[in-house]
Amino acid sequence: MEKKTGIGKRLLSMLLVAAVMVTAQGMPAFAETGSAGAWNPTYDADSDTTALHTVSFGSYPQTEVAEDELTEEITQAIYDGAGDAWVDGVKYRRISKNDTDNSDYFGTEPYRYFKWEKINWHVLHEDENGILTLMAGQGLDCKKYNEENNAVSWGDSSIREWLNQAFYNTAFNSSEQGKIQESAGDKVCLLSDEQAVNIEYGFSGDSTQNSYSRRRQASAYANARGAFADAQSGYEGNCWWWLRPWSEYSSDVQRVTKEGVLETWDMTKTYGAVIPVIQIEQDSTSTLSPTYNSSTDKTEWNYVSFGSYPQAEIDAESDRALYVQLENATYENGEVE
Repeated sequence: MEKKTGIGKRLLSMLLVAAVMVTAQGMPAFAETGSAGAWNPTYDADSDTTALHTVSFGSYPQTEVAEDELTEEITQAIYDGAGDAWVDGVKYRRISKNDTDNSDYFGTEPYRYFKWEKINWHVLHEDENGILTLMAGQGLDCKKYNEENNAVSWGDSSIREWLNQAFYNTAFNSSEQGKIQESAGDKVCLLSDEQAVNIEYGFSGDSTQNSYSRRRQASAYANARGAFADAQSGYEGNCWWWLRPWSEYSSDVQRVTKEGVLETWDMTKTYGAVIPVIQIEQDSTSTLSPTYNSSTDKTEWNYVSFGSYPQAEIDAESDRALYVQLENATYENGEVE
C-alpha cells in the first residue's frame, strides 16, 4: 500500500464546511446540534488546517463588476449619496478614488463598481447559551486603526467607532441588527490578539507560525478601497488584517500578516484590511422557504453546505507553492490527505 503524506490537508480549511442553513430573511437557521459547543471549529495542528462552519448574515459590497458584466444600465444608474443604486433587483455600489482610505490600488478608472452580496462568516465559538461568535471570512473593507496620528486604546480608536456605527448600519438591516448581541459595549468589533492564538477558535496557538489558519484574503471592494492584497506566488490575494488588544485600555496593536503571523504594528498605517467580528444567537424558528420576486423574476434561495467533492482546480498560477507540493505528493486512489 502506498504511504499517504500530510501534504494537501491545507485545502481542508476551504473544503470542510458543516451543514448551515440560511434564511431568505437574513437570519441564519441552524440544524439541531444536540449539545452546546457543537458548532465550534476544530484545529488540526499537524496539518495546520481548520474544519469550521459558515453562516451568511448581513450584506456588503464585495465582488467587482467589470468588463462584459458592467452594462450601461449599471454605469448610467442613479446612485445615492452612499454610492448605491438598484438595477434589475440587484444592489450595486460605485466608488471613486475620493472614496478610498488610500488610492494606491484603485487604478485609473474614474469609477469602479461592486455588487452587494451576503457576508459569509466563520463560526469561531459557541457558548453554553447558544451565542455564536462569528468572524467575516475575508477582509471586507480598509481602514486605519486610528485616524489621528497618535496611539490610543481600543475604546478610543476610530476603527471601533466606524465598526459600531458606519459598518453596523451599512451591513445589517433593522431585523438583522435585532439579532446581534452586544458584548463589552460593542455590537461589532475586531478579533482580539488573544483569540487569534486560541486553538479553540480554530487558530494556531503559536503567534510566530506562518499559519494557514490565520491567512485571509481581501475582497475586491476592500482592495479597491486600499487594503493590501499580495501578488506573490503562494500568497496571492492574502491581506494583512487588524487585531484589537485583549485589554480595552491597551494601546499595543497587532496585525496578522499575509503569512498568518502576529506582529506589533503602527495603528496609523494604511493598507490594513478590516475583518469584523459579531455575536448572534441561534434561531431555530427561521424558515428555509425561498423568496420569489415577481417584478424581477429572481429567486433568493437558501442553501445547505454538506459533504465535499473535488470541484475547484488548483493550478500553478493561482498557488505555485501548493501546486508543487501536491504535484510531488504520494497519492492513493487519486487522493492525498
